[in-house]
Amino acid sequence: MLNVIREHADSWLIKSILWFIVFAFIGTIFYSWGMGGASSSSGGVVATVNGAKISQGEYERTFNNLINFYREQLQGQFSEGLIEKLDLKTQALDVLIQKRILLLKANELDIKVSDAEVVDQINSLSAFQKNNAFNNEAYQNYLKFKRLTPLEFEESQRESLLLEKIGNLIKSNTKVSPDELNEAFVIENEKIKLGYIIIPDNHFKSSEKVNQEEIKSFYEKNKKRFEVPEKIKVQYVKAIPKTYENQLDIQDEDIEDYYTTKIADFRVRKMFKASHILFSPELKDGNSEESSKKAEELAESEADDIFKQIQNGASFSEMAKKHSDDTVSGENGGDLGEFPEGMMVTEFENALKKLNPKDTSKPIKTSFGFHIIRLDEVT
Repeated sequence: MLNVIREHADSWLIKSILWFIVFAFIGTIFYSWGMGGASSSSGGVVATVNGAKISQGEYERTFNNLINFYREQLQGQFSEGLIEKLDLKTQALDVLIQKRILLLKANELDIKVSDAEVVDQINSLSAFQKNNAFNNEAYQNYLKFKRLTPLEFEESQRESLLLEKIGNLIKSNTKVSPDELNEAFVIENEKIKLGYIIIPDNHFKSSEKVNQEEIKSFYEKNKKRFEVPEKIKVQYVKAIPKTYENQLDIQDEDIEDYYTTKIADFRVRKMFKASHILFSPELKDGNSEESSKKAEELAESEADDIFKQIQNGASFSEMAKKHSDDTVSGENGGDLGEFPEGMMVTEFENALKKLNPKDTSKPIKTSFGFHIIRLDEVT
């Protein structure tokens, strides 16, 4: 197996994949710990890697995970504009493609994760520890809270360990060429000889005199040129928790009081059960702006027509089976299953929140096309 890795050590797989390992691994952990029991196959297929499908639902989760990751890292500096600047939609798809490649490579190299390794991994997770030992009650409570079966959670951990194994194997057997070594040395040690002259500021002073009115007029016309970023002056005291750990005696009553005051933070997010019919613009005459606009208009027109038929008594499920471009949910009458608040794209979720159970929305537009949405249940 190591020989296979060494033979391909200079290939694009080794050169371009390593930074994606972290994202793929993080994405898997986030799914298993943060997404609850939402099905990974919800929605249509957005890409296929050597026969391995990437579903719309998995793509949307990864896209939202990236947004949450950057929002957490950048705090107040994060803005919606950064989503486009960082091209997070492409990043999300790249992460999933690289993840599929790693899993396919692991299968090709016959790398496996045993049941014993999965058990050891779960036993080691701090969330399930009590008195430095695995606590089954904590484990079962977590599964109920996340709406997961033991098998679903165990398989997510198995996949995480498999990604970690293939990632470590690739990194440990990566060759560094002399050119790469030389390039790194140059970056670290390169020096520049710089020559300069000093020019006194009065060298450029004009003999012309400028009065206050002219200065004010110039300023009013060019205010943008003089704007500076907002600055905040902050004073703070650094507290290191370890300094106080031995001084604290936390009682059960303290824990109960904390839970009571923070109860909103422990509430389960709202869960939706919904169905949809997707109409994706289909480009037929190249990728020009005109053809894109025409394809979008056709998709919107078809969505409006199907919506009218549903309003006049046509079966939502039958319409989804016949017309939805989301073939996975379409086969099930448009059923998307159950998913938590915050999982779908903003436009989809905003429309969903305005519906009462059993209501159907007018066609709404998202980055995937036009959707007719039916809210089946809210819990």
